[in-house]
Amino acid sequence: MTLAQVARDFGVHEMTLSKWMRQADVEDGVKPGVTTDQAAELRELRRRNRLLERNIVRDEDFTCALCESALPAQWNFATK
Repeated sequence: MTLAQVARDFGVHEMTLSKWMRQADVEDGVKPGVTTDQAAELRELRRRNRLLERNIVRDEDFTCALCESALPAQWNFATK
């Protein structure tokens, strides 16, 4: 039975089935690549990083508190 026949039986494109099989090999450790769990973790870390970068860029008081630059006493919580 060929890949094309199996894909037809499942009602998917041959390339889709091929990608599923390749990802299964990655998940099983047969082929190198990024597992589904690793990809999800990387997506979450990138999302968190974007949020942190936005906070630093938009909130100058927060940035100053991190670098302990001169701020009004009530805002400089790095020295508290």
